[in-house]
This record gives sequence, structure tokens and C-alpha cells, in this order.
Amino acid sequence: MLRSCCSALGLLLGLLSAHPASAVRAIVQVKQCGYKSLLEAKVTEVKGGVKVKVCGEEVALQKEQTQTDAWRFLNWWDPAQKGEKLSDEDLKTLDDYLGDYQFSRPMGQIGHGMLPPNFEGFHIFQGTTSAMVQGIFKFEVSLGNALNRLPSMGTAQLYRGGWTSSEQLKEMQAALAAGSAISFPWFQSTTTDDSHAYKFMGRKSEPATCANDCIGKGEAFPTYLTFETCYGKNVTEWNAAEMEWLLLPGLRFKLASITKVINDPWQEATPKDMAEWLGQSHTMPTKDWSREGKMTYGPWPDIADAVLAHSIDGPAFIKWFKNRSFPEPYVKGKWDESEYLYSDKHMEFQYAAYTRYKLPRISTRIGAGPNTVEYYYRINLQDAEPC
Repeated sequence: MLRSCCSALGLLLGLLSAHPASAVRAIVQVKQCGYKSLLEAKVTEVKGGVKVKVCGEEVALQKEQTQTDAWRFLNWWDPAQKGEKLSDEDLKTLDDYLGDYQFSRPMGQIGHGMLPPNFEGFHIFQGTTSAMVQGIFKFEVSLGNALNRLPSMGTAQLYRGGWTSSEQLKEMQAALAAGSAISFPWFQSTTTDDSHAYKFMGRKSEPATCANDCIGKGEAFPTYLTFETCYGKNVTEWNAAEMEWLLLPGLRFKLASITKVINDPWQEATPKDMAEWLGQSHTMPTKDWSREGKMTYGPWPDIADAVLAHSIDGPAFIKWFKNRSFPEPYVKGKWDESEYLYSDKHMEFQYAAYTRYKLPRISTRIGAGPNTVEYYYRINLQDAEPC
């Protein structure tokens, strides 16, 4: 499964709670060593976590504490292995990683410089916390070997959807302004199916720290990343349903553009715009939103007149619709009193309002429905250096 943008597309629904889809770090020139050095890492348990010594560097891992540049010194790209036959261990690693969160999630947390709160699939390394961390390192090295051995497929357009913290978004905006490179120091799942990436940008995928109102709180935002890269590794053979490709950690990318895209037109609607929408009928895109076979609802000329009379723009109308506080001289009781809240007329209006969102329908917390995020950021990245 691609996670986060795709079940592997984000390594973690759970991880994405604390570490949204696109945490990044600006490139800092440091002495690098090969990823296989992780097999020789010394892991010592300390109060509250573990301490890892590798490549002359020391990394402290603790629960609920992230460090997106913890592994800045590791180099994961090894073209010398390209074309080598995949071993049985490689094949098993790909099957395990692409098939279940129980391996990708702890790996993602380690990649973010965090000690996993639950080692999940890595409990097979029974015993101490340090043994399970070393088990993750072993798995990561095996996955790195497998991906490096897969052939390069030339430049591909890859997509990844998810949520990005405000701090991380600012880092990318700063890198765009400076023309500097960024990297993602963990395995990233992407897809060649652009529509599939949208599935991980809904409220169901919001970080747990701000769930249900991440945008309102300004803590995280839905993002749609496009990679134009020759470094992608095609793993569709193991996950054809999601057309998955993987990116190795630490690859360098330049930002081509960052664009804010409005998903809810009502957020920018003038009173005239709202009256025009209310004065039209709206046909449902699916029978799920039909009522007794009826698929087209509206218009609502009385509400349109009230909107114009009181200069109610889109944001004010949204507030009214949520709070049932529309001003007089609107016919009191028609929409505001409890007996109307679940009437056919009210539910028809609710379903019609769903059609305004531009993003495709997704799986929500209560089943299939509209993606109701107000807006998202479209981020375009390109390789910072040739393959």
C-alpha cells in the first residue's frame, strides 16, 4: 500500500499525525557516509530513548521528539548496485514494506529522528529497545539495497499527497526564494497516478496534533507534491493497484514552484457570486447523494435575495450555514429551527453544497464524501543534479 500519499505515500497515517507528508531540510554540506554503515551502528539505551553512534556522528532518539536532519550524513544513492539481481531478502523486504504499515511506520519515525512509540513489525527482534532499533536499521539497509539494484527508468513524473506542517512549508518557501536545494531524509512513496495522490489530502489524514482544524489553527496544510525526477524506483510490480514508485532518502531537489490552490470557491465568493450559486440548480455527481431518486437540487431564490440584501459574502455564508444564524429579514424558522435541520429541503441544500469543492471525492471518517479542505499547496520539485 502507498503510505501517506499513497499507502506508502507518506509512510504513516500515524506518523503523519506527528510528521506530515513533506517535512524537509535545507541542504547543508556535511561529510557523508554510505547507508550500509547503519549495520555497524552502536545503539545504547539511555533515559527516555536511545543513542546511536555511526559514521563518527551521534544521534539521540526519543519518543515524540523529531529531528528532520538527524541522518543528514547518510548517502543512500549507490549506482554501483544498479542491475544486480534481487536477492530473496530483497524481495521479502519489498513485500513487507509495500504490504503493511507495520514496517513503514516505525521506519518513517526513525527517519524523522524519532524513537517509535510502537515498533510494530519490528517486535520480531525481541528483547531490548536497542535491538529493535538495530532491526529497523537492518531492514532499511535491505530496502536501500533492493531499490539501488532496481533499474533506473529515466525521468518520470511522480505524485505525492499529504499534510505538511507550517514550519516545513516555510522551509520550502524559503528554499524556493533562495534557489537552494532540499532533501527528504526518509523513504518516500509516490505514484504515477496523479488522482491517487489526492486521496491523502483530506481531513481524515490530518496530523493528530491539530486534527479537524489544522488549517484553521495554522499548524499544517494539505500539499500535493509533483516530482520530476530520474531517481524514482518503479515498484509497481509489487503494488500495481497504487502504481507506486519509491524515492530513496536524502535525494536533492530544487523547488520549481509553490502555489496555493483554492478548493472551496465560497472562501473567495462575493455576495453576487453567492447569489448566483444559490440561483442555480445543482446535479449530484453520485447516487450516494440522491434523495428518493432525486439528483438535482435548487435553486434557492429566497436565500439568494437575502444574501444580496445583507451583502453576505462566501465566508459569512459558510459561518451562517454552520451556526444557523442568518440575519433577518430571512424567514425565521425556515432553516434555523431544529425541525428543519434534517428536513428534505435542508439535506438537499447540504448535498448541493458538497458539489462546490474542486478536489475529487475521497474516503472520509464517515465514508466516501467531498474533500472539504479550504485550500491546498501544489509544490513542484525537480532534481537538483543529474542522475
